[in-house]
Amino acid sequence: MTPPPSSAEERRAENAELRAQLAEAQDTLRAIRRCEVEALIVETDHGPQIFALQGLDAESNRFRGEILAQVSDSVIAVDADQRVTYLNAAAERQYGLVAATTLGCKLTDLYEFRWFCAEDEAEAMTALRQRGSWRGENVHVTHAGRELYVESSVAVSCADDGSPRGLIAVIRDITERKQIDQARRENGLRMRLATEATSVGIWEWNVHTGEVRWDDVMFQIYGIAPTADGVVHYRDFAQAILPEDFPAQDEILQDTARRAGSSRRNFRIRRRSDGECRNIEAVETARTNEHGETEWVLGTNLDVTDRKRAEEALRTSEEHYRTATAAVSDVLWTNSADGLMTGDQPGWQGFTGQSPDEYQGYGWSKAVHPDDAQPTLDAWTRAVAEKRTFVFEHRVRRRDGEWRVCSIRAVPILHADGMIREWVGVPDAPHRFCGHSRWPACRAALCR
Repeated sequence: MTPPPSSAEERRAENAELRAQLAEAQDTLRAIRRCEVEALIVETDHGPQIFALQGLDAESNRFRGEILAQVSDSVIAVDADQRVTYLNAAAERQYGLVAATTLGCKLTDLYEFRWFCAEDEAEAMTALRQRGSWRGENVHVTHAGRELYVESSVAVSCADDGSPRGLIAVIRDITERKQIDQARRENGLRMRLATEATSVGIWEWNVHTGEVRWDDVMFQIYGIAPTADGVVHYRDFAQAILPEDFPAQDEILQDTARRAGSSRRNFRIRRRSDGECRNIEAVETARTNEHGETEWVLGTNLDVTDRKRAEEALRTSEEHYRTATAAVSDVLWTNSADGLMTGDQPGWQGFTGQSPDEYQGYGWSKAVHPDDAQPTLDAWTRAVAEKRTFVFEHRVRRRDGEWRVCSIRAVPILHADGMIREWVGVPDAPHRFCGHSRWPACRAALCR
């Protein structure tokens, strides 16, 4: 069955449209013949294609268009008036555009330029005028407001007579790379601040080349003048370690590289600048390649000499303290920072007969007379809270069962920051309980 004939009005409209298309085609052909058109942009299934009409055959033109459409970088061409004559599929994706609606638009309609400084823009314009090309970085802001850090390679496109007819740019989105670089710089800054604050030296050893690099803190620790590139010889490190410490330390380091592991060690060095012996605490870990083979060993050195001296001074002080207090009284005891009796208390155990299990915590109060135990605990709790010397008088049961009146004095021992480390208690000379109703006030000689 044949379709019904169209109306006269529909046929006239179709004829008018065909005549207009024919006229446009004839105008295009005349322009091509007069060499007024150098290239055609044709929308295809693979995106817009450039077909040059001068200097290249059709097959080469088609090949060039296919290559530009498939490259991963954005490619944008503009004419002398900065109107877009070409953009590939990558540019559509990068800027969120559609080629069909963008061709013929001003380049500034695609995105906004932002330069890092005015000098960068001036340098780019000068390079394009003088050399016909420019390569550099700036920021493009899309219509969606997304900021892209880009690296662009721009070249001037010239006519046969050498006059400029536009620009073609290859643009790569480097936003992710910039973000990674920024993160690395920030991490590096934090690392430098941390190492400077803690005086930790950082080093790395290339196990294949034998090259060792130190940061500035390492040179300070070892008393060696810094090198320009931070490179040192392994012998500088080896010769600094005391001979009696070196063999074991070298074996640990070599073993860490062989097994691609980590290690922690302590050794002594002789600082080159002044000959002083210093204590070093070292930590290192191996970094491997894709085959699991060690490529680098990264490590840190920390000078712990002052800490070691402080610890030794503290041990000596505590030994002197224990010796002195033992000589002063046999009934010496110590309590933790929160007022609890802990550990071995031979003086208290010897006087009261309580076993360690009995006097732990507040168990010591069971050796205090029942009438005095709670007042003693109340006064003791206040002294601990206020961090003040505790002075009190109460009755304590001696190991033979006799009640003895004791004048107690406990002093808080403080850390450097003012916090209590422990309490040290010692009674005055105990006297026998006289049985007086007002015994704390009793000072009769026969009650002594």
